Amino acid sequence: MPTLTKYKVKKINSLFLTSLKPQCIGGAEYIISYLPVENIYLPQNYTDVSGLTYYSFLEKNGLWYYLTKPYDYEPTGLYIMNYRLSKILKKYHKKIKIVSKKVKVVEENINGTKFKLTLISPPQDYSSSDIIGNNSYAVHISYGNNSVLIMSQLGYEAQEYIIKEYRDKLKSKIMLLPQNGNFNVFNKMLIETVSPEIAVCQYGWTNQRIGFFHSSLIEPTIKLCLSLGIKVYRTDFTGAVICKLWPDKYEIKTVIPEKEYRIKGMLDIE
Repeated sequence: MPTLTKYKVKKINSLFLTSLKPQCIGGAEYIISYLPVENIYLPQNYTDVSGLTYYSFLEKNGLWYYLTKPYDYEPTGLYIMNYRLSKILKKYHKKIKIVSKKVKVVEENINGTKFKLTLISPPQDYSSSDIIGNNSYAVHISYGNNSVLIMSQLGYEAQEYIIKEYRDKLKSKIMLLPQNGNFNVFNKMLIETVSPEIAVCQYGWTNQRIGFFHSSLIEPTIKLCLSLGIKVYRTDFTGAVICKLWPDKYEIKTVIPEKEYRIKGMLDIE
């Protein structure tokens, strides 16, 4: 909400909740409560949790791997945030759309140049060890010669499917790395297929793991990107990354000026 207030946003045409993980839906309750939202796009494994107990939620969603550690922050946080989302959606009376395949949300000409926003979802997954991640969806935005691919929380198998099905359509100038850059669930072929000039690693504080997950999990991903000549923005150093697109160019700005985070010697992103 502070970001939307800063930019004086008073209406949301489409709200994209790409994954059911708490870090992807945490702000939705407040946005839906205080701003008019015309359309909400949910991942294919969304379930109304408002009438389910905690254990029923884990069982109905096939989250068997959490049943061995039901009191951890991750599964309890997952249930609480999905419960709160379900409660607010019961009061929402406009369009709710479940993304279960490739969905073209917008395609129009702006001053003679095509602008397109597409959602890409893998087949529904009931059996992997990352059911939440593998049922998430990606967002692809293109405008003229420029495009952005937002992979959010897509799991390894979902990444593999999208590479196979949409290989020629994934190439983008800017890419948000999936799963916060975690190398354990990062498909190396993805970065080669997309071949971005800019990669954003959305790495930051999370209550789900009581702080940061260890930086050693993202360092191999960043090194791989750098070895391919890709400039990396790591958000725990740069703050939010703001991208502006024009048909023939793009602009990247960070909340923390580049000179400041480079002086700190935190990361060489050249």
